[in-house]
Amino acid sequence: MTFGQKLRMMRAKAGLSQTQLTQQTGIDRRYIGLIEADRMIPSEEWIDKIRLALGWDAASDHAFALLTGETEKGPA
Repeated sequence: MTFGQKLRMMRAKAGLSQTQLTQQTGIDRRYIGLIEADRMIPSEEWIDKIRLALGWDAASDHAFALLTGETEKGPA
């Protein structure tokens, strides 16, 4: 599962629209859409904002680890 797919799933699970996630993170809705479509890789700052808004414990998540290059043992 890609980061964008996981983001879309976690956003839906939280019951948020892209617009609502934009309101919580300050990230433009168009960028949220591009990230979910895997057409844009978010910055670490945006990843943190998204993770906090969704209550996503991304540190233990495979899609997050692939995106950031981190593993359970630490940075790759």
